[in-house]
Amino acid sequence: MLLVFGGSQGASRLNAVVSESIEAIIADGWEVIHVTGVREGEKWAAVSRSYSFWHVLSYAEDMETLYNHSSVVFARAGATTIAELVAFKKPAFLIPYPFAKDDHQRLNADVFKNLGGGTYCLESQLTSERLLSELNGLPQTVSIEQCNAREEIAKMIRSIL
Repeated sequence: MLLVFGGSQGASRLNAVVSESIEAIIADGWEVIHVTGVREGEKWAAVSRSYSFWHVLSYAEDMETLYNHSSVVFARAGATTIAELVAFKKPAFLIPYPFAKDDHQRLNADVFKNLGGGTYCLESQLTSERLLSELNGLPQTVSIEQCNAREEIAKMIRSIL
C-alpha cells in the first residue's frame, strides 16, 4: 500500500506525477491511497474513478489509520511529516517543497535519508520514471537500526529548526 500526500494544502506536482504514473504503479502491484489536498480533490477523484486500486481523498483527518495501512509513503518533507514517518516507522520517498524557508524541507529529507529512512529528490528532478524506480527500491519494512534512530532523528530535526 502506497500512501501519497503533499501536506494539508496538497502538492500539485506530486498529484500530477502520481496521475501520470498510476497505470505503471498499479501494474507493479501497488494499491494507492492518495490525499490530494482540497483544491485538487474533485479533479483527481474524478480521474481516479476508473482505477480500482487508486483511492483519492481530498483531505484526511485520520492520518494514523492511513499510516497504519500503508507500507511506503510518497510525500513532502515537512517536519511534521518526518516526525510521523519516524513515529509510524514508514520508509518514504520525499520531495522537499522547493520554496520552503531556508530550504528546511531539503534539510529534513537529507537527515531522514542519511539515517536510513528512505530517499528523496528535488521537485525539479521528479519524473514518473524516478517515482517508479524509487518506490520499487524502498524496503517495505523499517530495519532495527531505523527504529533505534528515532531519537537521533528527532534531535537532528530540532537542531535544524
